[in-house]
Amino acid sequence: MPHKFTLQKAKQYVYKIRSGEIKNPFQNSDSVYSLKEFAKVGDEENFKVIIDLMASFISKSKEGGLKLFKKEPLVFIECLILQHDHGDKSSYILVQRSRGLKVKKPSIKRTQKFFQKIYGRHFFKE
Repeated sequence: MPHKFTLQKAKQYVYKIRSGEIKNPFQNSDSVYSLKEFAKVGDEENFKVIIDLMASFISKSKEGGLKLFKKEPLVFIECLILQHDHGDKSSYILVQRSRGLKVKKPSIKRTQKFFQKIYGRHFFKE
């Protein structure tokens, strides 16, 4: 069953970020669903609020998998967006590429395209 997330819920999420209620943007999937909603309507301001919180959280991580991306948090965020846009297909591609196999890159969908418009490419460099 698809996740029901609306632009209104995404705006409420950003309000919670701004009011200091959200400390860990990776605690649930609301951050990624919100990014998708803001990309649909081209809302750069709210999109950046979430990305900035995610990048800041990663940069401050001292343990767990996120600490591997401390120097380049946008790489992890773009990868997360890619996985959200493509689902299981991207997981398969990422695993195969990590093994050194040459597989076709997944297409760039709306959320990732919007991310790249604002921040540039980070995950797949030409």
